[in-house]
Amino acid sequence: MNLSQSSLSFSEEILHIADCVRAGKVILYPTDTIWGIGGSISIPAVSQKIFDIKGRPPSKSFILLVNDVTMLSRYIHPIPPKIENILSVTSRPITVIYPYPINLPSHCLADDGSVAIRICADNFCKELIQELDECIISTSANVSGKPFPRFFGEVSSDVLSSVDCIVKHRQWDKAIGEPSTLIKYGKDDSIEFLR
Repeated sequence: MNLSQSSLSFSEEILHIADCVRAGKVILYPTDTIWGIGGSISIPAVSQKIFDIKGRPPSKSFILLVNDVTMLSRYIHPIPPKIENILSVTSRPITVIYPYPINLPSHCLADDGSVAIRICADNFCKELIQELDECIISTSANVSGKPFPRFFGEVSSDVLSSVDCIVKHRQWDKAIGEPSTLIKYGKDDSIEFLR
């Protein structure tokens, strides 16, 4: 486990964590919902390590985080107008399951070829993703079947000892996080709210 140095500025920590991600390390980091574990989409071994940490089968895919609509359009093109409309009028974090992603490695996709993507509103995540210039893997920072951590202090010792790098930003924040709204967009232009 490599704790990010507390003396680093916000910008320096972004660069440090980006280097960790590029090196294929698994990170523990704050998001706009709950604390997550994640890493690079470009290194298949990262996905496997996250599956191992969570004790979860590979058939359950991860969420990918992007920093804005422009980056979303790299992976979902065209972005469905119904989804664009929903994303433009809500302030709540929304994860959308898309049936037809592009430009993503197969280890990032569900068994049916779909992918779940969220435009992240957290400043740290947005800056990290911008620095990496690609989306990142995200999943809740808990062992599968255990409660998700609503703030950093609830992250289990099992997870803390298993990740490679831990972000210091917002560790002090006791605001209660909740999972995002989850929408499934269908090939027939349908929308289903899953949570």
